Amino acid sequence: MRDNKGVSNDLREKSKHLLSQIPLNLWHKSTCGYFELPREPNCFAVACSGGADSIFALLITYALLGSKIKVLHLNHGLRGSDSDEDEELVFSVASAIGVEVLSSRCFDNIRDDEGSLRSVRIDFFTSKMREHAIKYLIQGHNLDDVAETMLWRLARGAGEEGLCAPRPTSPQDQGGYLILRPFLTLSREFIRETLNKHEIPFSIDQSNTSSRYLRNRLRANTLQSWKSDSDRDVLKGVETSRDQLDEVSQALDHWAVEIEGCNSFEKSIDLVVLKKLPRAMRRKIIVRWLRSKRLFPPTKTLNEVLDGLERGLSLKANLSPESSLSLNEKSIDIICSRKFPSPTWATHALPFVGRWSFPRTQTLKAEIREASAAEITRICTGEINQEVEAWINYASVTDGELFVRRRESGDLFQPLGSTGQKKLKDFMIDRKWSQIRKENCPIVVDRRGQILWVPGFPPAESAKLEASIARVIRLTYSGAAS
Repeated sequence: MRDNKGVSNDLREKSKHLLSQIPLNLWHKSTCGYFELPREPNCFAVACSGGADSIFALLITYALLGSKIKVLHLNHGLRGSDSDEDEELVFSVASAIGVEVLSSRCFDNIRDDEGSLRSVRIDFFTSKMREHAIKYLIQGHNLDDVAETMLWRLARGAGEEGLCAPRPTSPQDQGGYLILRPFLTLSREFIRETLNKHEIPFSIDQSNTSSRYLRNRLRANTLQSWKSDSDRDVLKGVETSRDQLDEVSQALDHWAVEIEGCNSFEKSIDLVVLKKLPRAMRRKIIVRWLRSKRLFPPTKTLNEVLDGLERGLSLKANLSPESSLSLNEKSIDIICSRKFPSPTWATHALPFVGRWSFPRTQTLKAEIREASAAEITRICTGEINQEVEAWINYASVTDGELFVRRRESGDLFQPLGSTGQKKLKDFMIDRKWSQIRKENCPIVVDRRGQILWVPGFPPAESAKLEASIARVIRLTYSGAAS
């Protein structure tokens, strides 16, 4: 039996069949942990346009998580009645499985180009995720999307970071939520064939066939020729390359953060540091440093600076109408007519899987561990670097949830070994922290807002470990102190 939208009334059963065919262990390995953790209601949402990939993502996520998920749908109205039909389909599918749709129509002042549409979507997602305090947004990107993106960015000279997109997990810093793409292991053809087999309707966006857009031309011509001409499975090769490039990017980030943590890179970079490093590390450090200032150098400019560094040249390179880089024999300096804005970010829920990134190249990671007696002894005797690491009692964390935020006026903190609470600001002053460091240091708190750790200090007295405690949370931080 079908309703007037062509949606089967047994969609709940069909979604279970989908999950049985594509169980969690076939999803991208980097995302699985987020679905295995204890979950509170309404912490997941699925972005659904009505197309095959998003309908597939919605149904299989529903089969795993149940009806407490939310659906996000934006009708931009660019395809007239087709856009309205997509909206109707999404609402019909959501109604059939009993999930709520958070939707919006945005017909005014939208340019029909990929960059503008992406910006509108991000604004919509961020607004709804904040409004409903949702932690994770699931998107239906597939393996063909990875291949198309790789081809598209190769033509633009992208490096390892650009070529490993779309990533399985990516934080939306300003929105305070995490994007999950669990189906990057599946091809577009497989997803569509699976939906057709189960007679599950989905919309087909005719604009995806238009030769007006480069991505469409790559999809219809280049990628198809590549698949047919190759003697191997192109998509499997792309998947392997993407994962390896992602590993390289993460490794470079890890080393860059360690180097940044030992040096103060505020308005300049000392060449004594850079000259000891291979070119790839030089590039990574310079890019991270400039991004922390909201400066984004073209690849050509960055290559000129790197070439000049290797050849011992002095040069000046423009970054924007109001800023430039100056390379001399001692340092790389920023020359800018404006004051660098202080990075801002919202309070984040801190997941126990993966690493969370913040402005100013900061990263924070939380993981639940079963600590050994030897580890407990090492921790309790202070044999860890409190600047970058803390171990806390899992049982002391309210509802097993952690959050990270910026410092607030009146914050009180009682670090391990302290006789009582004291204003966090005073602790920072006592240690002669710079204003930049005080403003941008992440503060780890529980659901009640109680401070559990501030990088640079011991963890809170209330979260201390004892010899009898086995289950712990390990927190690791990376970021320039400055």
